[in-house]
Amino acid sequence: MSKKLQLANQLIPFLPIEAIPQIAEWIDEHKIILTITEKRNSVFGNYMRPTKEKGHLISVNGDLNRFAFLVTFVHEMAHLQVWLNFGDKINPHGKEWKNEFKKLMLPFFSMKIFSAELEMALAKYLTNPSSSSCFDEGLMRALKKFDKEILPFVGDLQVGEKFKTENGKIFQRGKKIRTRIECVEISTNKIYLFNPIAEVKKVE
Repeated sequence: MSKKLQLANQLIPFLPIEAIPQIAEWIDEHKIILTITEKRNSVFGNYMRPTKEKGHLISVNGDLNRFAFLVTFVHEMAHLQVWLNFGDKINPHGKEWKNEFKKLMLPFFSMKIFSAELEMALAKYLTNPSSSSCFDEGLMRALKKFDKEILPFVGDLQVGEKFKTENGKIFQRGKKIRTRIECVEISTNKIYLFNPIAEVKKVE
């Protein structure tokens, strides 16, 4: 079995089948060290430029569904390409990165692997992509529909409803303040600000 075919087989659990050849090609061409990590709430993925000891490093959260994994990998791949072209001289998520991300995502649209809703959300997001897809509510909602377990977002709860976070703490949803939602931790009465698309478990 060739190295590239072996790599493609290893990617099967994480990506849409149609997207695997292109991703495997990039990994092989740039000698990328791909690390599948545990869930990270603040980021879905990360890119680290090469050093004397190691080549290009890309890490992606292993709990992501296939489409979220694909978008995240391409996001980090755009960082790699921009670093090759410009080094460390530019804004990490500036116009150069935005243009590269759009260019790298384009071939996957022609594969017809996205649902109509996800394709529309991706196309809208790519008009001005942000530093992380988890900051874009429309794209996050479209991607989350492919998760094995679909949890409600804080923003979907009614004011006064209670919810539990991953660490077991229980909160009560309050009013929205600009881009965040004010929530009270039940045990301490402290106020915290939540991203409207933070996933939580509803407490009856």
